[in-house]
Amino acid sequence: MKSKIERVMDFMEENWPAHRAPLKGASAEDIAELAAEWRRSLPEDYVAFLRRMGHRTEGLKWEHIDFRVDTMLRSLRFPREKRILPNRYLLIGEDLTETDLRYALDLEKRSEDGTAVVRAVFRMTSEFGPEHTIPEATSLAELLFKNTFLDVRIESLPHRSGHRGLRFVGRPEEKQPFESVLEELGLVRHPLSGPFFQAYECDEGRVAVRWNEGQYGQIISASESTAWLSTVGKTLRSRLPVRL
Repeated sequence: MKSKIERVMDFMEENWPAHRAPLKGASAEDIAELAAEWRRSLPEDYVAFLRRMGHRTEGLKWEHIDFRVDTMLRSLRFPREKRILPNRYLLIGEDLTETDLRYALDLEKRSEDGTAVVRAVFRMTSEFGPEHTIPEATSLAELLFKNTFLDVRIESLPHRSGHRGLRFVGRPEEKQPFESVLEELGLVRHPLSGPFFQAYECDEGRVAVRWNEGQYGQIISASESTAWLSTVGKTLRSRLPVRL
């Protein structure tokens, strides 16, 4: 049985737009060089990703994260990064739109399947502390699925709505009714969905739900039909406890 990271990469390749530069893996030598720079072994799911996509993923436009091995090596060779970043964090990407925003695996925080949680890291200064990171995804696989689904499945449709003003607190007793309403609208949860990001699809459209920091939900829906988007928004507003 394939691991989740392998299934996510299959999804990425299957949905990759033909006009973009193809995804490309890093060489074994590049991966070994990165591990040597860190002076530690790299997590299995991260190595699997690098083998298939670690040389070129710059076609992934959503949030513009640069995951390339060359970029990580260049970053690690600045003494500041090694001095400031605690050993629990392993940098895996840089945000191309935000000057001081990075993404790291938190090796001391694991999800249920044992993979490292991904945290957004910002303000890497000499005062760097836990308050300068926020949870971004429960695994690298979830981060990649989120960015790919939003990029190639949501952004590809002509009409989109963020349902401004809708925000749902992520308590267990509220998450379940939320999913039930989406199912009543004919939406089917994508099997690669995770705790922080869920994707739903049907013939009429698609819905993405981001449980930011696992605490509250933000919704993006997309469709060929503005009427369908309106129906989704009205149904959610009328059926669920909303926190403005």
